[in-house]
Amino acid sequence: MGDPSVEGVRMGALINRTQLDRVREKLAILAKQSPVVAGDPEQFEVVGANREKGAFLPPILLRNENPLQQTLSHETECFGPVSTLMPYKNLEEAIEISQLGKGSLVSTICTYDRNIQREYVLNAAVWHGRILMLNRDSAKESTGHGSPMPLLVHGGPGHAGGGEEMGGMRGVFHYMQRTAIQGHPTDITNVTNQFQPGAEQTETPVHPFKKHFDELFVGETLITAKHTVSESDIHNFANVSGDNFYAHMDATALADTPFTGRVAHGYFVLSKPPDSLSMQKRSCAPQLWPRRMPLHQAGVPGHDHRGETDGEGENRAGARSGKRRCGGHSARYRQMAGGCVR
Repeated sequence: MGDPSVEGVRMGALINRTQLDRVREKLAILAKQSPVVAGDPEQFEVVGANREKGAFLPPILLRNENPLQQTLSHETECFGPVSTLMPYKNLEEAIEISQLGKGSLVSTICTYDRNIQREYVLNAAVWHGRILMLNRDSAKESTGHGSPMPLLVHGGPGHAGGGEEMGGMRGVFHYMQRTAIQGHPTDITNVTNQFQPGAEQTETPVHPFKKHFDELFVGETLITAKHTVSESDIHNFANVSGDNFYAHMDATALADTPFTGRVAHGYFVLSKPPDSLSMQKRSCAPQLWPRRMPLHQAGVPGHDHRGETDGEGENRAGARSGKRRCGGHSARYRQMAGGCVR
């Protein structure tokens, strides 16, 4: 302990002398029920610094023999290098003890028994902002009890303050106002720049693949000519893909189901939009985002399909590079008979 810049020093001082006095005050309260078993707040050495001028305090370890009855350990926080050992008889008692603090930033359980891990986490989580499960598998990469990862929510309930920070993008949302927007899908699309199902779709005379990325707009729509699924399509796709599943190849296999004949391959249905939306051999294909494709709306011979693409979100970086861009649009595939496959 001492000056952290000195080789071999692993612990520095508290923030200031005022905080040192507060820790000593809380330590005196804890010592009424929990004697010190390691460390001496009066007798210790400091390396590379002046002990009298600095806010130094060595690690102190106490022992509370009866943590269920002697509650000062749960009610008093030193906020310094002070820890208390608390014995427990079984897992249930350990969970009960962990909850007596009425809120903490983090709790660590060290065990290789996954059943014990699960039971502890599910029962102790209500009073802890984070729980570290530590064992020989995770120890080498663990950040430790006091070091949360940036993508984890850091905070805790009750005595821990009830706050949250970090948590990736979730941490940013704490500094933003959230407002619900109601209205017609077209109006919400206009405000949010995110296409809403049911919003107005606008067809333009210029094929979207002939436009620069920043010329596309949300709701811009291209509807292609129809394609009628044939048995030849199914056979050809089976030969190429190797998928000879009986539902595709046997016209009577689904006789006792809602289907009345053979069914086209799902991947065949998904493969048609890029071809349908292309304007020439060398044009690029839009991104395909199948939103919902219920099994009862699978393609069958004689059903018509067409491709439809509509702008769904804001244009992204690279729009002004001068290159033709095909991103930013998503394809939806409509089954003309029997509903819409989206």
